[in-house]
Amino acid sequence: MISVIRSVAGPLAVALAAFATGGAAGAGWSIEATANPTVTSLLSGVSCSSPHACTAVGSFQTGTGAYKTLAERWNGRKWTRQPTPNPAGLSPVLVAVSCPRAGDCVAVGSTGDGLKTLAERWNGTRWKIAASGTGGPGWLNGVSCSSPDTCTAVGSTGIDGALAERWNGTRWVVQHLHSPAGNSGLTSVSCPTQTDCTAVGYSSGGGGTFAERWNGHRWSLQATKGPTGFSFLYGVSCTSPGACIATGYYETGAGTDKTLAERWNGRTWKVLVTPRATTGLAVNLAAVSCAGPSDCTATGYYDARQGRRVLAEHWNGHVWAVQRTPNPKGTFTSQLDGVSCPSPAGCQAAGSYMISASQKTLAERYDA
Repeated sequence: MISVIRSVAGPLAVALAAFATGGAAGAGWSIEATANPTVTSLLSGVSCSSPHACTAVGSFQTGTGAYKTLAERWNGRKWTRQPTPNPAGLSPVLVAVSCPRAGDCVAVGSTGDGLKTLAERWNGTRWKIAASGTGGPGWLNGVSCSSPDTCTAVGSTGIDGALAERWNGTRWVVQHLHSPAGNSGLTSVSCPTQTDCTAVGYSSGGGGTFAERWNGHRWSLQATKGPTGFSFLYGVSCTSPGACIATGYYETGAGTDKTLAERWNGRTWKVLVTPRATTGLAVNLAAVSCAGPSDCTATGYYDARQGRRVLAEHWNGHVWAVQRTPNPKGTFTSQLDGVSCPSPAGCQAAGSYMISASQKTLAERYDA
């Protein structure tokens, strides 16, 4: 996903800090040990086909300064690193992953050399590069697979705006979009069936947030209800073609960052009320996963006086509520950039934290 970072503080930090003091507590989120290949490593996305089968992807930095792809696997007890291929001589990263079943995952990102799109596939034994459809500049931010042979990935070309590609089990094919004119991109996609996908993103030329929907034949532009001005949708999760939740953040005219959540009911998008941020506080719901139409969890971060802290909020079909989340002890910045909830009883979230001069992978689990 794309990350926009600001360092500010505000009165709500005191209240939210009560939900984020070191170590697991109370509401069910706990920190898990992960593999860290080098001093600098991070996880950007996670997908679970069951509570005992999850894959998280990201990148790590080598001694030469170049980045390499990273994948880790959760087996219900521990996280272990998986070998991943890297285009020779480049600096590739993986930012999103989708696993329709335990032995099949697709991860996407960019190669780093002029930001060409990158896709890799896990067949239950090993990861292999699967050439994406653009063949040129661009990057992929999100992917959703309704089956091992049916996946949609979205991102931006960096030239012509938003990008969508379709995997048919053999190859990736670029699809035609109707995104707003100007600088636009898609950040996340969710495909509850093989013939229905919803993607969300941003458009500086089109006035903030937008969404597109694929009906099995073509993409069509949807009008979101996001606040005017500087606003982003980073994550989307659909439990059916008529039930989606999208999350992100927006900036008010006074420069205040506030969490943003919208709901698709099959006809229109509607803004949902989320716990309010006050002036001077940066907040972002970077990812969302719905185990049911009235059971969604969003994760991200908020900036407080003591630094950046992880944030999780839960939607019960009526209201959003902040959940108690732990931060690694001794950190001055930590965030959760991906979340996957394979059942109402549990979620896995992935991200990173900074301690001293080191960036480390972070994984947290929620047990109901």
